[in-house]
Parts: sequence; C-alpha cells; structure tokens
Amino acid sequence: MKQLKTDYFAFVTLLAIGLTLTGCAKQPASNGPGAAQAAPVNASMFANGAVLPCSDEPYLNSLESLQPIKMVFQNLQGSTANFYWLDYQGHRKLFRTVEAGRSFSIMTFITHPWVVTDAADHCSEIVMPGPATQTAVIQPSPPSG
Repeated sequence: MKQLKTDYFAFVTLLAIGLTLTGCAKQPASNGPGAAQAAPVNASMFANGAVLPCSDEPYLNSLESLQPIKMVFQNLQGSTANFYWLDYQGHRKLFRTVEAGRSFSIMTFITHPWVVTDAADHCSEIVMPGPATQTAVIQPSPPSG
C-alpha cells in the first residue's frame, strides 16, 4: 500500500510539472481573495487566427513551433507601434518598432501570440497568427471613457 501511495504521488507530481511546462496550467497572479479570474486561454485554441483583448495576455505563451505561417503587420494606428512576441514562458520579447503607416512581414507559427503596443508600451491588441489574421491591420484604439 505504501508503494502505491508513493507511485501515485510521483505520477501527480510529474503530471503537474508537465502541465506547467506546456503552459496548460499558467495562471496570472490573483488580486486578492475572491478576485474574479478570466477564463483560461491557450494559444492552441486559435488555429484559424484571432485578435484577442489585452486582458488575455497573462494567460498566453507560445507553444510548439510546428505550423509556420507568413504574417504581415500593418501599423495604421497613427503612431509608432511596438510588436512583441510572447515567448514560451509568456514574457514579452520586443521584435520590432514600426512607424505609423509602415508594415513588415515575418515567418512565425500559429501558436505564437504577438502583442501590439503603443510607443509607451500600452497594449493595443494581441494577434494570434492564422489564416484569418495573415494580414493584421493595427487600427487606432477606440477612445476610452
């Protein structure tokens, strides 16, 4: 019986490590007891491509690099924009700063999120590469308030 408990504990520990390494268990820090948590988001959920709200950033990270795709980003937001790749741990990695009215193309993967920010690094949107977002046009953010 003792061996069975030890084997079960080892299995559960390895499972938890595996989920953490694959990004499946990634959760943002709580803002205190009873804080509302957004639904978990996983990059593999958007194989067709999607534009996500900035509030999803804490839940995202790059996954496997299996399905390459060519992306074109067009900056039409009227000011300089920064383009960040979210790495495998969900950290922003600055890829390029693009002046207003300019565009660039890259080879990336469909499970690699891209965060677009203004010059002050305030998130504008998150782009998940895919057929529906192969050309991502970054528009001005609507006025808040």
